[in-house]
Amino acid sequence: MLTQPKNPRFISILLLLMGLATNADSQEDEKLRRACSLLTNNSRDLENTTITSAEVVEANSFKQPGRDNILNAPAFCRVVGVSDPAINFEVWLPLAKWNGKYNGVGNGGMAGVISHTAMAGALNRGYATAS
Repeated sequence: MLTQPKNPRFISILLLLMGLATNADSQEDEKLRRACSLLTNNSRDLENTTITSAEVVEANSFKQPGRDNILNAPAFCRVVGVSDPAINFEVWLPLAKWNGKYNGVGNGGMAGVISHTAMAGALNRGYATAS
């Protein structure tokens, strides 16, 4: 189970990222991109959780690990982490046209994979998403 960040700065960065994504202009787009990279720097403030990377993925450029195909998706902030003991997760935050909603995706049972294709589908509909 993910725990709530102790540092309000981490929450502020997430809120900035999501709030600006609703109708970003070029100046706000740059703020979103900077805010995305700051998410990794704040990973120490998440109890039992490590953010291993946070990076901007340009539109239609995400290649799924272990596959050759590129997913059709708008630009997004990709946050990758692990929560103790070994729960891997990804959070994708749209950089523009966020619909103000979240869509969690999974594959049921104990299959244990990140559902990149389902996440791309949610992102294309304007959702912030995680798997």
